[in-house]
Order: sequence, then C-alpha cells, then structure tokens
Amino acid sequence: MWRQDELIAYGYIWAKDDCWFVGGFSILPTHRTAKTMGRLIIGLLGHIDTGNLQRVESHVYKTNALSVNFHQKLGFEIVQENEKGFAFSIALEKLLDHPVVRRFGNAAR
Repeated sequence: MWRQDELIAYGYIWAKDDCWFVGGFSILPTHRTAKTMGRLIIGLLGHIDTGNLQRVESHVYKTNALSVNFHQKLGFEIVQENEKGFAFSIALEKLLDHPVVRRFGNAAR
C-alpha cells in the first residue's frame, strides 16, 4: 500500500498445497491502524481465487508478539507449534466474515 509516495504496508500470498499461504505482511509502525490493516487484508484477499482452496495459513515466530496477537484477533487458530513458532490456520469463509474484513471490504467496493 502506498500513501503519498511512501510504501506503508505490503504483504504477499500464494497457493500452497491445499490452502492460501501468507508469506509476509508488514506495516510501518506509524501506520498500524485498523484501517490500514483492514485495507491490506482486503488487498491480499482480492488476489486470491476462492475456488478449491478454502483455508488461509501463516507461520509466525513466537517472538513476534504483535503478529501472534493480530492472528488471534482475526480468528486464526494455532494448528502446529515448534520451538521457534506457530502455524496458524483459518477457514477462508471465517476470515471473510470477520468484522474488520467485512467493514473494509464493503468500503472498498
């Protein structure tokens, strides 16, 4: 996402096995608002085909408390854990129904 010629947020997502995998997601600290997060999520989800892949996964280091908290607030569940991090997963339908996603998804239309 760009704001006044400044890159303030970015993310990337791709099809992996039987799900969509969020490979990265970053927002500048001065722009970490619900509005920016919601619009970035909508932007990422706008690039996926909702056909056969019905889950979204993400991996997060345990030391990244902000990201762990963010995933949990969005409704992601921990499906795997090792000494370094967590594997999160959520049904695409559940993510699309989250109030933040619905709010900014409707605003983007």
